[in-house]
Formats: sequence, structure tokens, C-alpha cells
Amino acid sequence: MRRYNGSPAGSYLQAWPIRNVSSEEIPPYACMKIVGYYAENDGIGFQVAKPDTFGAQWGHIFNGPRPILSSTAPGADPKVGEVFIGPLALAMYDDSAGEPGAYEHWGPRNNSWKLHRNTGGFLNHGALSSESEKLCIVQQWPMLTLIGKSEGLTQGIAGSVSIYWSNSDGLAATDTGVDILAYNRFETVASGKWVALQWMPWGWECVEQDQT
Repeated sequence: MRRYNGSPAGSYLQAWPIRNVSSEEIPPYACMKIVGYYAENDGIGFQVAKPDTFGAQWGHIFNGPRPILSSTAPGADPKVGEVFIGPLALAMYDDSAGEPGAYEHWGPRNNSWKLHRNTGGFLNHGALSSESEKLCIVQQWPMLTLIGKSEGLTQGIAGSVSIYWSNSDGLAATDTGVDILAYNRFETVASGKWVALQWMPWGWECVEQDQT
């Protein structure tokens, strides 16, 4: 199914069926993590659940204005909905850190259907002030690199890194309060030292480190 999006170029949005495999109802305009696929009735669709990571690469999508019941809800196949995948999407955002500004990067965090400040994955084009819900317009912008401080990275194993973020043109990065695991193939890095991380298909890898 395709729906015309009204653009001068005559482009289309592609509609895909999605199946909620979580135990929660998915609210409207939620950020959902793709966790698998299914095939039936000569068609294919996405299996989705609640995000469980810091940030996003390519594996997150958004539903529309209708909620999607949980996989445990009663009724005939209540967990099926649809998502329109295109260059822009409407998304719920967490307003505890204020309203999003244009060209800030926002993204998912563990155990939340909303997008969060100081997190990567989507380029924010600003909030919709006319809406009663806290919604913003976003464009996919995968988070493939990070800056952080080592909490002690031993060579040859994965260790914890405290993620730092800046929304001021690279100045004065601050601690997000989130730690992630990163694999270190180089020299052991002492706690408190800066490291640069890059996303690989298998996870985060340390690619640069401060050894001063």
C-alpha cells in the first residue's frame, strides 16, 4: 500500500504492517524498535517492541495516530497496526528537558516510547506547538559515533563508557548519565580518559583513546 504525501516531486510513503510483540500497548506516534519480521497472507511486516538501547542506527520506526494493543490484549489479532515509512515522521518527545529546537539530535532511550534530548538517531526539526500531544518532526539520522569517558577499558574485552553529549557545536560536552558497553581492541584505557566510539554491526567499538 502506498499513500501520496503531497510533495511536488510526487513521492510516496510506503505503508507496512507492524505487529506489537511487547506486553504494552504502543501509544500514538511512538518510537518503536524493530525486533523481527513476519510473513503471512502473501505479505511481510515488522515485529516491534519498546526501545531498549541508547540512541538509534537504522532499526527504529514510528507509528501513526492510532495506538497498537499489546500482544496479551484480548480480541482477534489486536496487536497489528501499520507504519508509513518516509523521509519525515511525527514522534512523541520527552518534555522533561524542554521543547526540542530545530536541528538538535534526539533519539530513543531504554524503556521509553518517546524521543529524548542529548541522544542520537534522529534530526529534530522542531516541536508542533499546535498539538495537544508533545510531538516533533524528525528525520532519520543514524547515530554512528560517540564521545565518552572510559570507566576502565581493558584490552580485548568490552567495558563501560560514560556517554557525553553537546548541542552547542561541539563545545562543552556534558555527561548524559548513560553508560554503554564498548569493545576495546587497543591498549587498556584508564578510568576517566576520553574515548571515541564507532558503531559496528555487532555493537560499539573503541576507535580512539586518550593515553596522555
